[in-house]
Amino acid sequence: MMNKTTLRSLIASQRKALSSEEIRNMSSRITNSFLQLTSLKTANNLLLYAALPREVQTMELIRALSAHKKVWLPKVSGEELEIRAYEGDQSLIPGHFNVPEPTGMLCPDLSKIDLVVVPGVAFSREGDRMGYGKGFYDRLLPKLQAKKIGLAFDFQLFDSIPTEDHDEKMDIIITPKGITIPSL
Repeated sequence: MMNKTTLRSLIASQRKALSSEEIRNMSSRITNSFLQLTSLKTANNLLLYAALPREVQTMELIRALSAHKKVWLPKVSGEELEIRAYEGDQSLIPGHFNVPEPTGMLCPDLSKIDLVVVPGVAFSREGDRMGYGKGFYDRLLPKLQAKKIGLAFDFQLFDSIPTEDHDEKMDIIITPKGITIPSL
């Protein structure tokens, strides 16, 4: 098994090789699969994220869901993520890593979040997630009781990846090829 540094480097080069059209097409397939999830129908408060340019694109999903659900987005605040309301694209400002961040109200109760979409560098079919190494989601996820969903391109899904004890498992992973539900 590759170590985390090697795996992050491999994924970064594979994402860099993608054209904007490939990213858009694969992201659209992932969005369509996401919108079919049974757990989405009963969820009211959703925590999503605004994507980096070479990640699965989420703005289409954020806009679509915000018409019927309460959508929350993370904002970097020191070493933690603040969870703030998405109140339309006009409420987003460039933040950490130039990622759009929300200026809406702070989430008053994290236990109200039903479903969280988690970014990652790599995922395993067993539900493991490897992030970017800053630990933002490692610190946030234990505070949530929400169903955890990872979005990834096909080349980001492996049989196994390096993990640590504090890593939280995903309940669902969605790639352009479809939905993976790990047997936890």
